[in-house]
Amino acid sequence: MNLQKISDSEHKITMVMSREEIDKYFNEILKEEAKKLTIPGFRKGKAPISVVKKMYGDALFVENLDKIVNNRFWDEIDVLGIDVIGTPTITKLEKAAEGGLTFEIHFETQPEFELAKLEDIEIEKREFLISDETIQNVLKRIQFDKRSEKEIDKVESRNSIVEFSFYPLDATEDQSKPIKIPFYLGEGEKYEELIQILLNRSKDEEFETELNIPKILWGGEEQFSQEPKIKYIVKIEKIKQIELPSIDDDLAKKYLNDENANLETLKEKIRQDYLNYYKTEEERIINDKIKSKLIEIHNFTPPTSIVEKFKENISKRIREKKEPLNLPPEEIDKIIDENAKLGAKWFFIESAIMKKFGVQLTQAEIEEEAKRLSEKYNIEMEKVMSYLRDKSEYLYELEQSKLFSFLNSKIKIKTVEEIL
Repeated sequence: MNLQKISDSEHKITMVMSREEIDKYFNEILKEEAKKLTIPGFRKGKAPISVVKKMYGDALFVENLDKIVNNRFWDEIDVLGIDVIGTPTITKLEKAAEGGLTFEIHFETQPEFELAKLEDIEIEKREFLISDETIQNVLKRIQFDKRSEKEIDKVESRNSIVEFSFYPLDATEDQSKPIKIPFYLGEGEKYEELIQILLNRSKDEEFETELNIPKILWGGEEQFSQEPKIKYIVKIEKIKQIELPSIDDDLAKKYLNDENANLETLKEKIRQDYLNYYKTEEERIINDKIKSKLIEIHNFTPPTSIVEKFKENISKRIREKKEPLNLPPEEIDKIIDENAKLGAKWFFIESAIMKKFGVQLTQAEIEEEAKRLSEKYNIEMEKVMSYLRDKSEYLYELEQSKLFSFLNSKIKIKTVEEIL
């Protein structure tokens, strides 16, 4: 027997079976096959092994050759104490001297790697400070939301909302359907060119203009398109003059629906809302940073069979998306391949951490969560437990939460201030 390591998780074993060994394994298979056969003169499954071998031996031997080899392989693996992942593959099978067999099998195991010391890992965590400027910008949005409006016939000032439609001058039939958007002229300097074009225009006025209209205003994600300016046909559909309330205690009372509120109360609420939002986001980001760092510092190759399973799952999720990825197929394949390798690698890292530090969910913790859900939704405990057993992804998320709480307590986290 010769055992060879090909990579961190891939191995090859070469073995030679004598004729005696082959007969030993084949006779065990014959006993099982004999139970299925009906031979004239004998009840079903009761024919002697010698008779079965004489009548069907050659055919059964060829039919079960892979099984003989695999049974011998697994017996050897048990002796060696190796944990095999996936399905081993027979890559070579040849006759040996004196009726024996030589075979070669490739198989995968848990990747061999040493778990890094968690205490030596350091990442940065942002602590947010909310600036007065940010709070003032939010107050301006609240002020705008509480505005009063009246329709007018001409755009006389920046305190106006102009609803206009537009389409390219050289539009094809498919592009000639106008896009209609409302635009507040008090948006600021970044839209100054558009503001100047709309000022002093009248309701129902139609005109031609050359402009680069920011895509974000009509459903795009980009603030400003990098495309060259296009000639558009623009029509003013509706004009509203707005009046903004003062930013004072009365605005705070109306917005918070609280007669005891004041401007300082509103400012503090804005500050806390921002802090709570960014704190939650930063916790998610920190977990991603920890995960990425652990993947980066552990240098091993995950088993191909596990990577393939991750590929299948990622591909399935992409296919099930309502909005498919707008990328060439080769780019999508590259993304799937990279994420599958990272996912497979993380699978073994997190398993090693959980095993070493005992971070797995306990039955008591599962029952505690079931009790919480039972009381929250007024559902019988047994039904909740049944739900948790069926929804393994729910328990996985709980276990992930426990794992990252543990990692956050072990890894060095350096806090840096960031002003919003």
